[in-house]
Amino acid sequence: MKYVSALVILIALAFVQSGHAQVKIDGMKFGTAVEKSEVVGEATSFPANGSNVYCWIKVVGGEGQTVTMKWYHGETLKNEVPLEIKSWSMRTYAFYEVHRAGTWKVEIVDSTGKVLQSGEFTATAQ
Repeated sequence: MKYVSALVILIALAFVQSGHAQVKIDGMKFGTAVEKSEVVGEATSFPANGSNVYCWIKVVGGEGQTVTMKWYHGETLKNEVPLEIKSWSMRTYAFYEVHRAGTWKVEIVDSTGKVLQSGEFTATAQ
């Protein structure tokens, strides 16, 4: 039993010392604004009239690492926003000015390009 406990402790220490604790996205929402670190006007459909659509995420783990928020219109990559993870649990966001109607997708990817979370919203012509 002592051997197993020591092994678990050594593995945990190696994981922490590597500086690459696993990044997890613990929430993702779209809205019309972000106030006091919370999304406002949460929705999955927005007007395609040049207004900003905000993508809010809650990140757990990975302090000191960077995730990238990739915005797609259909299959076309429109924007990439790197977001530095400044604490073990944090909320952050990015926004995009939406002019084109259709299906939009946002992917959150880690530094290796692995998709951690994705979400979609629709922009409708006005």
